Amino acid sequence: MTTVWTRARVPLLASAAAVALLLLAALAWLWVQRRADPLEALRRDPGEIRVVRDSSYPAVTATGEERLYRDLTISTVGAGVIRITTSRPAEPATGRMPLLVILAGLRTGRESLGVVPAHGPNLLVGYQYPYDQETWYQRARPAQVPAIRRAALDVPWQVAHVAGRMRAEPYVDPGRTALLGYSFGAMFVPAAQRLAADQGHAFDAAILAFGGVDIEALMDANLDLGPPAARRAVAWLGATLLHALEPELHLPHLTGRFLVIRGAADRQIPAEVSERLAELTPEPREVITLDAGHMNPRDPLLTDRVVRLSQEWLVRTGVADPAACSGQGCQSEGSR
Repeated sequence: MTTVWTRARVPLLASAAAVALLLLAALAWLWVQRRADPLEALRRDPGEIRVVRDSSYPAVTATGEERLYRDLTISTVGAGVIRITTSRPAEPATGRMPLLVILAGLRTGRESLGVVPAHGPNLLVGYQYPYDQETWYQRARPAQVPAIRRAALDVPWQVAHVAGRMRAEPYVDPGRTALLGYSFGAMFVPAAQRLAADQGHAFDAAILAFGGVDIEALMDANLDLGPPAARRAVAWLGATLLHALEPELHLPHLTGRFLVIRGAADRQIPAEVSERLAELTPEPREVITLDAGHMNPRDPLLTDRVVRLSQEWLVRTGVADPAACSGQGCQSEGSR
């Protein structure tokens, strides 16, 4: 009987040992991710870069500006597929215009351009994340995690590539460029801005609106998981997988001018992490704290106010040119 029981235990012990080894290997890999050079983790060898779609068409903004929209899709071998929509005046510009790259929340690409009522004599770029944006906000299946992680880590390189490509356009002023991050997009701004500078495409200004540092704390505050211990464990794992994007690692290395917008009643971004973001953002910086909750498409009044504050700051600092229009869509924050 003892011999039979011993033989029966051998496969169980072997399985337990295999599981333990896999667990140790996974923990070792995660430990390496926490200690890796974030810039090295974000650099890409794109391989062949090919434009697979380039179409232009007329459009009109909410304030009646006639614009020329351009949908651009760029395929790479090693950095995913890049999708952007640009907006520039329908009439040819007499001089070079500022470049404003927008990283939004749920509304990306052309949708993010529609949130801006007056575009003015500027080139606006609406960036679309390289993964279904709805999945970022919903509970992903475990099988999706590697693809989501890869897509997230591709974002800084893609933004840097877009900055370099757009700056090379003959109608763009390469000395007046800004990277604008709102809500979900604000998390990517520090890493993208640092990588762009590393590649010689530094932005002159950046806006971080309704963002924060400490990805683990952000995930812990937003994950829809019942048991607190499970939520904290998943938040730690997610933050480790996305460690190279951690804003706190990149903010001290940035240069330029900065605007930070935060909400005093923001439940999605804990006060301590948004305050820490403001503290770590280099000077010269301006910090605006609104008596409001989190910015989202379901609150159009807050969205409109944040857009106005952003445009006024960009114009005041000389990074963007004002829109020559009239009506409610062009009123300034001070006139409201």
